[in-house]
Amino acid sequence: MSAPFILTYVLLWAVVAFQSMLLLGMLRVIHNLRQGHEQGHAAAEPAGEPRAERLIGQQIPSFAAVDISGARFESEQLRGRSTVVLFASPNCSSCLLALEQLSTVGRKANGNVVVVCGGKEESCRGMAQDFGLTVPVIVDEDDEIQRLFDVAANPTAVLLNPNSRVVTYGHPVQGEEINEMMNGEVGAAAK
Repeated sequence: MSAPFILTYVLLWAVVAFQSMLLLGMLRVIHNLRQGHEQGHAAAEPAGEPRAERLIGQQIPSFAAVDISGARFESEQLRGRSTVVLFASPNCSSCLLALEQLSTVGRKANGNVVVVCGGKEESCRGMAQDFGLTVPVIVDEDDEIQRLFDVAANPTAVLLNPNSRVVTYGHPVQGEEINEMMNGEVGAAAK
């Protein structure tokens, strides 16, 4: 066997070993996330990160932003009805199923769903087009709204009552989970 062949063979196996370790690490992360989701809460937040639960029962923070059409959107527009605010981003692979089913969920929830898109306006517009979103999509390019709501990961859904108070947080993997969140909490949200 020639030296270049042996070198190529060894490098190939090194790449295979590296990819195997990477895959095992990803599977471990997915397993931990699923366990946290099945237990009804997200995986533990890193030390020093704010806990989203501290806002439960509190009035939402005031904010102003633009939607993907360039129109101004203010937090005051969320007042008057129970609403789910879904935090997502164009490069969020965990958001795919929730976004694919979001238009149907939005219709079932009487349009009471708003997406806060962490990204540039162009990327958020593309995400809305790719998934056929018919709900309002707010651009949060600098993640300012996400920080105001103490959201540490996407997707995160925040249920608001008609008085714009935070009822609960969830981490929906599928769009139907947003509908369940809305239906299960709508009684509590009205209080």
